[in-house]
Amino acid sequence: MRSSTTASTRLDRATVYPVLAAYLGARLLYAQLFGVRFETGALWAAWQHLDVVVLQSQLLEGLSALHAQPPLFNLFLGVLIALAPAGALATVFDAIYGMLTLGALVGVCASPTSLPQYPPVSAHDNCRQKAGPRHVA
Repeated sequence: MRSSTTASTRLDRATVYPVLAAYLGARLLYAQLFGVRFETGALWAAWQHLDVVVLQSQLLEGLSALHAQPPLFNLFLGVLIALAPAGALATVFDAIYGMLTLGALVGVCASPTSLPQYPPVSAHDNCRQKAGPRHVA
């Protein structure tokens, strides 16, 4: 039985490989040549998430007391801070966000290049469909 995947939705290696090579090359260039690293200093100063002390020692209490902050991102931060080896937090964050970026790039490459073409509908026909025949003169 043949696969139902069409050529327009199949992951095209001729498109994905150059995009991945450009991404990895840019990451290596920024890291090696310019010294760009993932900055974790904002964890201790930002207001967009719970305090690091709460994330480390009282994560569940802090998540249950939230009223204005998204709990999933705080849970993500708390779990990473708890599980990351000492001194490797920036490396762990860099790896996770790098994988998320690669997933987004592959998703964009796998998306269809064109949308289906539907016959254009005039404004008159559109209003007629919405209002129904009894309301249109």
